[in-house]
Amino acid sequence: MRNQFIDVSSYQPDTVAFFQATKAQGALGVVVKLTEGSENGSAYVNPRAAAQIRNALAVGLRVSCYHFARYTSVADAQNEARFFVKIAKQFGMYDDTLMIDDAEVHSAADYQSASLAFLQEVEALGYKNTGIYSMKSFFTGGTLNSHGFDSRKI
Repeated sequence: MRNQFIDVSSYQPDTVAFFQATKAQGALGVVVKLTEGSENGSAYVNPRAAAQIRNALAVGLRVSCYHFARYTSVADAQNEARFFVKIAKQFGMYDDTLMIDDAEVHSAADYQSASLAFLQEVEALGYKNTGIYSMKSFFTGGTLNSHGFDSRKI
């Protein structure tokens, strides 16, 4: 059986009761949306992230973080990665935190290269535990190649 986790953003609650109920239903962890876009672009930071992280940890859930990708090129992906890491550090995320690229918007001509560049930049900035999640159709339709991410989590 795989480890059960939930994905939360500003649309989900941030209360201890919510995370207690999640844990009671079998979840072992939570992936919290931290950011979207870049610092010099939309500069979106999930307004509930701090409370979601704090309260998930309070009930014993493992916390991971994700960035909703909007990048249009390799350079833009690296820029978004720097923003993601900056905010993760502001929230006190440890260097072993699983950092996820939520790649759902096919916005770059070479989405595979841009996605890989995002993860490599996150790693270069100190977070070595990285992964990507996306839609099955991105992997089966050729937008992303799961073999091109080496040992990163998919």
